[in-house]
Amino acid sequence: MILKDKIDFQGHFTVKAYKKDGSVEIYEDKNLIMDSARSNMAELVGGYSTGAHIDKFVLGNKGHNGTDILDYKKVGANGEFISSRTMLFSEDSAYDDANGKDSFAYEIGFDVKSDTSSKTDDNAQGRIKGSSETQVCEVMRVVADRTCTYTITIPDYAGNKVGEGAVAAYTEAALYAGQDIFSMKTFPSRVKEDTVKFVITWAIIF
Repeated sequence: MILKDKIDFQGHFTVKAYKKDGSVEIYEDKNLIMDSARSNMAELVGGYSTGAHIDKFVLGNKGHNGTDILDYKKVGANGEFISSRTMLFSEDSAYDDANGKDSFAYEIGFDVKSDTSSKTDDNAQGRIKGSSETQVCEVMRVVADRTCTYTITIPDYAGNKVGEGAVAAYTEAALYAGQDIFSMKTFPSRVKEDTVKFVITWAIIF
């Protein structure tokens, strides 16, 4: 007899866009847990020092097909969005010329490691990837039973392209544990500008 154990990680992703006029746009869906997440979990459980906790969130602008920012890449389609990916499309030089636009990514580093089930980093440092200028964001982590939930708040003044009224059309997001991508999501464009606040909730269910 062969016994097989399967650890079935699941994820749930929600982004709420709070606009200046008081309206709120909500998008939610499942997300993909990446292969490197499983390796990282094995290292953590085994006490291997290379195992890392989740400490970075990234938004990118190349998670869609062609020039239609609402036509997001589906898991497994065309062999692109697959669990063996190691980075967002906007972080991948192979996609520099995709979609007829420059790659753009916004990353937030945070530290929510603690001996309590709930921890907030209210000084999480967000920046346009490749820039040294940072903005203050907030990341809260809650562990309850089999679920670890991250709530990332990106204020209206953060996560925007440089320039007054400049717009970033995000179509992908990821959580990283150290250098390794842990989970990833593509979605119909969520527009970020300096009148919009994002609140992203990302739950990892074990």
